[in-house]
Amino acid sequence: MKTTLRNQSVKINIFDMAGDAVFFEVRNEFYEDSTGAILVFDVTKYPTFESLDLWIKEVTSGVGNTQADDMVICVFGNKVDQPTRCVSYYEASQWCARRNLPYFETSALTGLGVTEAFNTLLESMIKPDAQYTEKSHWKRNTHKAEARAAETKGSLDENDPIRLLSSSKTNGSRSPRHTVPGHSKSPRNMSEHQHGTGFTQAQLNAVNRIRNARTNHERLGVTMYASKEDVNRAYRKLAFAVHPDKNFVPGSEEAFKLLVTARNALIQNEPHTMAYKFHQKT
Repeated sequence: MKTTLRNQSVKINIFDMAGDAVFFEVRNEFYEDSTGAILVFDVTKYPTFESLDLWIKEVTSGVGNTQADDMVICVFGNKVDQPTRCVSYYEASQWCARRNLPYFETSALTGLGVTEAFNTLLESMIKPDAQYTEKSHWKRNTHKAEARAAETKGSLDENDPIRLLSSSKTNGSRSPRHTVPGHSKSPRNMSEHQHGTGFTQAQLNAVNRIRNARTNHERLGVTMYASKEDVNRAYRKLAFAVHPDKNFVPGSEEAFKLLVTARNALIQNEPHTMAYKFHQKT
């Protein structure tokens, strides 16, 4: 997604993460080099609110200590358009204030608060030292939030998504490591026309290619001399194209499992591949 903030042209890559525990390995691949995160809970489901501490812990742990200071985290209380609300604005906002985290109330259905929330987050990512117009707690400290999260016990709600963001200015001063498969906004939005069944031709092709591949290298689209970084790069790109939380092609779950198996096998066998490559050069 390209936008203009403070008279600067900015490119934002957004990754809509699946909260299910089975996708932890996929999420973990994307934490590094992300500069912002949105934690979304459902105001009509109290367990999703209670799981926020553990999500903070996972995010800050995933980005690493060196990046945690620069990581911008926002909390969105979603589905405020619904009448059956379990988490009040006061409770959620006070919870976030104690952890120095910005809080927004949003409705994905009506669009309420979404633009304001994203703009504030993006401005904080591009200009971390910018002062927010209401309260100083918008300049949060993720180490403090993570420390508080460590004190809380519970389990992650499988329906609670994380959205990770990385940004770059067009002058090249900051470059994102990851790109979003398909359309520029998120992995859910593919640039190609969708079938009536709810998936694109690109998603169908990706699933079929992975399922029909004869070797792990072919499945990931890498050569036999691919390094660990090459394997992980290919894995990240394909993981969001085929994992069943985002891809509704029949067989996407099987394709995702095959992809994980192929990636693990190639990483474990990397020393042998590198040794063979070295032998060939000598």
